[in-house]
Amino acid sequence: MANGGMKHAIEAFEKAAKSPDRKVIFVANFNLAVCQLYLGNLRQSISTLENLLKVDPVHFLSETLIFNLCTLYELESEQHLDKKKHLMKLAAAHYGDHFNVESLKNSGPA
Repeated sequence: MANGGMKHAIEAFEKAAKSPDRKVIFVANFNLAVCQLYLGNLRQSISTLENLLKVDPVHFLSETLIFNLCTLYELESEQHLDKKKHLMKLAAAHYGDHFNVESLKNSGPA
């Protein structure tokens, strides 16, 4: 990916995302989302990260994932607050008071 081989990187990350290892799946999807964003596919990048939450929110919901999704939502539309509220509810359902809400705060000018 760093050497400009996006097509090869995307193929490798898509293959790794099919691993039975949750950590590999998480990292592969994160890197895949970065590649998609780098290529100008913001919605596809968002979809990649959202799909992690749909597949297994218990294992994939993390402060890092929430922060990155919130940042992408802010880039995507003016409706980012509604999407952040949904993430907050999901985090509350799975983590209660043990989730760092700083992940949901504005990550930059909207």
